[in-house]
Amino acid sequence: MNNKRLLEGILVIMRECWDLPSDLKPGELEGFAAELLMRIQAGDSKMALYGYLSGVQVNKLGMPISNAYSEIVSRATALVKS
Repeated sequence: MNNKRLLEGILVIMRECWDLPSDLKPGELEGFAAELLMRIQAGDSKMALYGYLSGVQVNKLGMPISNAYSEIVSRATALVKS
């Protein structure tokens, strides 16, 4: 699967798992998805991916901590490795 399709898949996963804030800037979610894709392809550990995405969830998007980030990591990793 090419990177564009992987990125689109990760965006779908993020939208399904997160209740995104209404003030999300255009392109912001795409940037987070692209960074996650790059980290997965680089072979970052699951713990490192959790750290990145939980930081995005809480610090960048202002959402409360939940397990949504771990669901995104699991599903995105499976997608990339398929």
